[in-house]
Amino acid sequence: EESRFVLNGALLKLHPDGVTMVATDGHRLALAERKHHLPDLKQEVAVLVPRKALLSVRKLADEPLQIRLAVSLHGASDEVRDQIMPINRRYNIETLLAACDYYVAHKKQRLSFEYILIAGVNDSDAQAHLLARHAKRLNAKVNLIPYNTVEGLPWSRPSGYRQHKFLSILRVHGVAATLRREKGHDIAAACGQLRLQTKREEAAQIL
Repeated sequence: EESRFVLNGALLKLHPDGVTMVATDGHRLALAERKHHLPDLKQEVAVLVPRKALLSVRKLADEPLQIRLAVSLHGASDEVRDQIMPINRRYNIETLLAACDYYVAHKKQRLSFEYILIAGVNDSDAQAHLLARHAKRLNAKVNLIPYNTVEGLPWSRPSGYRQHKFLSILRVHGVAATLRREKGHDIAAACGQLRLQTKREEAAQIL
């Protein structure tokens, strides 16, 4: 039986004797291929704690685990990524890509980039061409995710035309790319929207 896990990089702790994932409820999931058959484990790393996260990428490359790494990129240039992930101002894209170079040089599993499309921020043709260059460098797959509009936040998702234009540019460059289709966006029930709404309701109850 095949098990599938998607774990955020913020939950990752590395130890000399292996990899340990720590869940938010305090339970630990110890992963060791000798004991568990997890061929489709996917470790998603958002560089929230740069030094530790980048070291984690290199450490994962040295681990004898069949892990598919998904990197939250969300901007193909430093100028754009700075707006979305401010920590990029200290540890820029090239620093991240260098860690990914090390990873793909030591792993057979294909790396992927997660890229949230935000209207007028990171969905331009120029960003698509630059993202394609990064993906080609690492032979990476790109997963495009239309932004889920949240009330009170300034961002919005691009039009369907803009989403497909971005996707087509990647494919013209020979990059394997997909465009995620989600349900519930129009009623604020998609990924991220319900979480924020729940937090606001909890805050209102406290007040």
